[in-house]
Amino acid sequence: MFGFLKKKDGATDVASDRASAPAQRVEAPAPKGKFAKGTEIRYDHQLLDRLHGDHKSLLQIYTDIAQAAEKRNYKVVMDRLARFRIGLTDHLLTENVKLYVYLDNEMADNEMNSELIRSFRREMDDIGKTVMGFLRGYQGSGVDDTNVAKFSADFAKLGEVLGDRIQREESTLYLLYGQLAQE
Repeated sequence: MFGFLKKKDGATDVASDRASAPAQRVEAPAPKGKFAKGTEIRYDHQLLDRLHGDHKSLLQIYTDIAQAAEKRNYKVVMDRLARFRIGLTDHLLTENVKLYVYLDNEMADNEMNSELIRSFRREMDDIGKTVMGFLRGYQGSGVDDTNVAKFSADFAKLGEVLGDRIQREESTLYLLYGQLAQE
């Protein structure tokens, strides 16, 4: 699960604190880059680094949850589930607005890539709904000795689905986006 996301170059992971830190609004200078066709969304040269950082941060939180459940530390499980939900929500919103909209508009003339992008987006919408339902369910009922085995099994399945999705996203969509910087 998520194993492919481990640091490859020993770089410091500054994004791992994002999900635990409170959201802060920072006014950034006007972005430089071209707009996606028919939108006000510009190419963001830092987007892929942010999305990769989100994946690493989510991996760390996921690992923390699994370890806490194994140790039956339910307070940590519940805390990290809340952090995972916040981090995932932020990540999905960023992907939807900055990645998918940009790619969809830029690839509108390429039928094959357009369908690929729409397919990825629909799939992520379905995965997002499933994961959010899982998180809401356990945040509502809690995790304890009576349900930790089921929680752990279901959580492992979610990890497999998310790990597979992230791998395909990074090897396909992120490459498409990165290629647009060259144009």
